[in-house]
Amino acid sequence: PSAAEERCPKASASSPPSSRGRSRTAPLDKLGMITARFGSFGRKGTKSHGETDGLSASMDDSTQRRRRNLSCSSLEDIDHCSSFSASRTQQASISATAGGKHHAPMLSSDEHEHGSLSLGIGGSRCVARYCVFSKKSCSMRYYSGPDDALLDKPPEGTFVVAFAHLSPRAATELWLHSDTGEGWILKTGSEKEAERWLSALRSASGRTVSGPLYVKRKKGWKRRWCVFQTASSRLCVMRRNPIEMEAAEGVLWASMVHKGNRSHSIVQHAVRRPSPEHPFGFACFTPDGELWELAVDSATE
Repeated sequence: PSAAEERCPKASASSPPSSRGRSRTAPLDKLGMITARFGSFGRKGTKSHGETDGLSASMDDSTQRRRRNLSCSSLEDIDHCSSFSASRTQQASISATAGGKHHAPMLSSDEHEHGSLSLGIGGSRCVARYCVFSKKSCSMRYYSGPDDALLDKPPEGTFVVAFAHLSPRAATELWLHSDTGEGWILKTGSEKEAERWLSALRSASGRTVSGPLYVKRKKGWKRRWCVFQTASSRLCVMRRNPIEMEAAEGVLWASMVHKGNRSHSIVQHAVRRPSPEHPFGFACFTPDGELWELAVDSATE
């Protein structure tokens, strides 16, 4: 019950609520608003304000409660519309920046090294590419530009780094050896940039095991230089150590590395396989069932 009904219980009991009774509140409410707004333009202002106070006092609690609820709901609607508009604006900004596609997570400096470099493989000339090296997987991806990398587009190519070292000819050039036996060249813009990339690429060298092994071929055992990258579980057999290959420039070195590549494959598992000729022998099995027989000179190796 409203305050008016509590003050006049007989009137409330004799006249049940009807649409006519509810309609009386609306003009009173509007009149109070009009009087409160334009009361200052009366004769002296005091009377109009007094009338306003009287009208406000005569309002029932339900009318004032409806006002408060309306104000609160209006504020909630405004907040909702503002947040909705902001979210739509943010989505439009992201769509405009990403060309209408999703945004890839930003490249972390702790897990990645990235930047513009001149990249070349084998005997080919170096071309400008945006490179991203993952310290976790030891993989190098290269793109046509930085936007493709940030938007997570498919790279132009990728390879796993086995080890890297500074070129003996230029302090701004790095020579890389992939897990498949390919020679890559990275040309940086300064010596400081070359040191930064070499520091990041050392994570790949730390996960690579290399050295001379005896490899069984059709014509018998051959001594070869083998490189095993634990990140990709790939074993590569080389003619000789790529680091010991001397070349006047990186392009010639990469070409020599490519020609010295004999074979490579993923190693699924390995077991000891000693023989009278090679007591420290072992065998490696590839996913397609191929058997590689290898041997070393000591138990430590």
